[in-house]
Amino acid sequence: PDGQTIASASEDKTVKLWKVDGTLLKTLDGHSEGVNGVTFGPDGQTIA
Repeated sequence: PDGQTIASASEDKTVKLWKVDGTLLKTLDGHSEGVNGVTFGPDGQTIA
């Protein structure tokens, strides 16, 4: 969204937000199964 944040999906049931330098910003957990994909919405604030 801002050119500085990357989102990753994982089979470990998490989505992670990263700075482009590789620093982990946040882990979003609570999914019941592995997460196959993630994308930023047009507003740059929402992920799905």
